[in-house]
Amino acid sequence: LPPPRDAIRAAGFLAHPGFDINSMQSQGVSGPGDFQDLGLIFLETAIEDIEPAIVIGRDEIDQIKVGVEVGIAGWGQQTQGSGNFWEPPEPGTVGIKYCATSTINEVGPMEMQIGSDVNSSRKCHGDSGGPSYMNVNTASDVKSRVIGITSHAYDQSDCAKGGVDTRVDSWLSWIDEQMSAACADGTRVWCEVDGIVPASYFDVPLDSGESGEGGA
Repeated sequence: LPPPRDAIRAAGFLAHPGFDINSMQSQGVSGPGDFQDLGLIFLETAIEDIEPAIVIGRDEIDQIKVGVEVGIAGWGQQTQGSGNFWEPPEPGTVGIKYCATSTINEVGPMEMQIGSDVNSSRKCHGDSGGPSYMNVNTASDVKSRVIGITSHAYDQSDCAKGGVDTRVDSWLSWIDEQMSAACADGTRVWCEVDGIVPASYFDVPLDSGESGEGGA
């Protein structure tokens, strides 16, 4: 299918150099691990009429705790399958955007479990790369933060135990460095802030003409 009319081409992208899908599959997954599963995409044209999601700040990391409510979004499989990744999902159970409220169920140094069992809102095949959001206690006007990137199932039970996210806060230095480098080489076209854009940047209303697009 052709892309929608409002689609914007990517000017460049990069995955973390430590990520290896073959290593992940050969090792198997069992709860939160460390697979360095994250990447960045830079657009050819800046989106300046939509306020972007804000990446969690260093001074907010301690608010990531078991039991905290999070928002999740994805276009993936909505029904429990057999566990065979290559088995096509049931028709009508994938490719539709769904948003839900879930919880952080387990926190590891580099990853965290979102959702717990079949009775919780959780992630499945096709949701990879999607976000988990958390509202933080902050003096900034914007309260929501991106804290996770959907990576893999919890274990061989497939989607029955929720999904595991890469913790964004574990990679703030790498993200900041790559965003700055993309400004330096021209890959990133919006560079009013050359690294990660802080929430405080958006404390001034968008229609004032003093703020713009720039979230990671």
